[in-house]
Amino acid sequence: MKKNIVRVMVLGVLIMLCIWQTTTLWLGDMSGHNFFSSNVNAYEISYTHPKETWININGSNIYKLENTSEKEEMFGELVLELQKENLHIDLSPKELYAQLLRSTKGVVYEFGTNLSIDEMIGQELRVRHKKYVSKKIKEIYVDLSEVEAYKAYVYLINDEAKVVQKVTLDSQLKSEAGVLNIYSAPEDVNGEPVYQASILSANDSSFFKGNTFYPRDIPITATLFKFEPVISNIEENELENYVNALFKNPSYKVRNIIDGGVAFSDNLNVSVKYNMTGTLEFNNTLINDQEKISDIERLRRVNTFIKDSQAIPSLLKKGLYLEEIKTDEKTGEIYYRYGYRYNNIEVVLSNQIKQKLGVTSFLELRVKNSEIAGGKWIMYQPLSVEAQAQMNSGNIDAIEMIYERNNSAKDGIFLLDGLECAYVVEDIDRNVNFQWVGLYKHQYI
Repeated sequence: MKKNIVRVMVLGVLIMLCIWQTTTLWLGDMSGHNFFSSNVNAYEISYTHPKETWININGSNIYKLENTSEKEEMFGELVLELQKENLHIDLSPKELYAQLLRSTKGVVYEFGTNLSIDEMIGQELRVRHKKYVSKKIKEIYVDLSEVEAYKAYVYLINDEAKVVQKVTLDSQLKSEAGVLNIYSAPEDVNGEPVYQASILSANDSSFFKGNTFYPRDIPITATLFKFEPVISNIEENELENYVNALFKNPSYKVRNIIDGGVAFSDNLNVSVKYNMTGTLEFNNTLINDQEKISDIERLRRVNTFIKDSQAIPSLLKKGLYLEEIKTDEKTGEIYYRYGYRYNNIEVVLSNQIKQKLGVTSFLELRVKNSEIAGGKWIMYQPLSVEAQAQMNSGNIDAIEMIYERNNSAKDGIFLLDGLECAYVVEDIDRNVNFQWVGLYKHQYI
């Protein structure tokens, strides 16, 4: 009797295993691949990460927060507070951003492009004021001067460095307060690079459209690196592992060697191409979905695709930030373009490298209606080298040089959107350069 029971149990297990294996063979491993579905519930709610996080100590000392886990924890905590209901908002705040930086202690979250606060936190801001209308902003400043009173003021700053709205949080931001306390103690920040807000400098503010943070003291030292290809051999499985993540059913894909690369297709609607120059691109050629979704939901889907997709190299993901959103008026497609930072320093692709690789940015995704219609990104990862570079010229010299080299602007003195010391990639096979760059209309100069 006992032997029969054991046999039945073993047989049942074997039957279940057979069913599972048959399902996998016919349908493929569906986990993580079905990113074309229009079902909103299939996407994890996600927020947009800042380009940079700054710690402000009464305007006299501003520090760049280097620790990635601290930045994630701090901004994640802020997002949770801003996602709460019945928030108090001031639609016409009287405070000036420059005065806030001078007289308070807080945290600045700087983004790579203009976004609404709704797009930043992944949902609509739920406030008491019925006349609230979301506005595009570039920075969030969290004033923590009254943190001991369990209150924080969140100022929404546009790209002209003007305070456009103010949100009051009736709760303590513990992680932000903890980091702020560390940077407030002189002995804890001894030797840390100090930065300058351009709106606090009468000499420099006239050169910028809004506000930018740049190093105040020189020399500035950076560890160099070079990019190495993620794919070393197209005949090995490492390429297949990246490509498979872009198909609903990888077992149905067909591989073909083509001029300049390797093409993959499922003979339905998805085509993927690995270019020998070191880029991966895909297209969803059958877009039947006509569902219109909000800017918030569209960006959430893009954020979630980047977070979950195994087709994007992990070391590339770690440094990405949203740099530009552009709409193609003819096709209706919206392009999301991402910049990249390594060692918390901007990495700039020269125009020659962009042309050689056939890219506009480190990563680009196209969205049409509610679906991700395609994308393209570099398949390189940074490799640290035993070399350092030192910048000995200050920001005034850098600004003068930028104007001298770009004096053909028809509108005379043009206003910069930013200024920083950055890695510049001029040869993909060699070490990066380290130099001052200015930002003007989404272009580094």
